[in-house]
Amino acid sequence: MIWVGLALAGDGWEVLKETDHCSFARGPVEDDGNLPLAVSCAWPHVDVETLEKVLVDYAAHDDVWESVATATDAGETDEGQPRVHHVHALPGVADREIELTWTRTEDDGAIKHAWEKSTVQPTIDPDRVIPDRDDGYYLVRPEGEGVVIEALFVYDPGGSIPDWLVRATQVTSAVMMLEELESYAGQ
Repeated sequence: MIWVGLALAGDGWEVLKETDHCSFARGPVEDDGNLPLAVSCAWPHVDVETLEKVLVDYAAHDDVWESVATATDAGETDEGQPRVHHVHALPGVADREIELTWTRTEDDGAIKHAWEKSTVQPTIDPDRVIPDRDDGYYLVRPEGEGVVIEALFVYDPGGSIPDWLVRATQVTSAVMMLEELESYAGQ
């Protein structure tokens, strides 16, 4: 696998796993204690148009990712950015409930789909927890008949989940999410 991007561009990044189509690297600890995870994949059998449709169908994210128990349209920000309400089902712990704001930008043939925790969160089910942080992006660009996708994930589930457990499951979770996205978009 050829690493195509972002994670190795800076100091403190460590490649943790490589699969047939993807490389996964963890970055240095950020000021808030979170560890970003970068992914770079080359998918020769997935085309940009199909992947784009999957990513912008925000209310169908629960069809793509098993960890997203529900995804519903939550309207738009004052700037017209889509907001999406997610419930994340994490094994062995309380579900996480969050509203995300998405942006889509294009630059030099690449399409960037970024998300971040919305500034205002809805009232949630009392048995659930609002994650302290959920942001990142997918950067998609054509490569031959397929795509190259780079992703950055920063997720702090909040609540009482210890940091060591978050770090222990971070790569496994990202591998599953990218495999699910590749499978769904490649159908």
